[in-house]
This record gives sequence, structure tokens and C-alpha cells, in this order.
Amino acid sequence: MILTKEQKEKYLKSPNVCPACGHDQIEGGPVEVDNGHCWQNITCNKCGACWTDIYKLIEVEGDEE
Repeated sequence: MILTKEQKEKYLKSPNVCPACGHDQIEGGPVEVDNGHCWQNITCNKCGACWTDIYKLIEVEGDEE
């Protein structure tokens, strides 16, 4: 699915609904990790749209010893 700039902006503000149809029944596959990058394929159960969420590391915490 090719997303418009407006669809991307709207989805990033509310990532719990499909950017194509606005339905809230979306499902994510496993999170893939490689070399500090993470992504997840997402599918809408209503309209069948598919897209990929891309994640960014925003924090790190040390473990208590």
C-alpha cells in the first residue's frame, strides 16, 4: 500500500487505526530486528491494506546489579 503524506502524518498521530480506511481492527506480525533497526508488518482486517511500521530507539536504561 502506498501512503500519501497526509495518511502517514495521521497514522503517526494515531497508530491504532488503519491509515487507509480508519478501521481499528489492525494486526501486526512479529517485530523484526537487524543492526539497530526494527520493523513490523501490519495488516487491516477490514480492508486488507498492508504496511510496515518502522521503530526507532528512543531510550536506554541500565539493569540493576
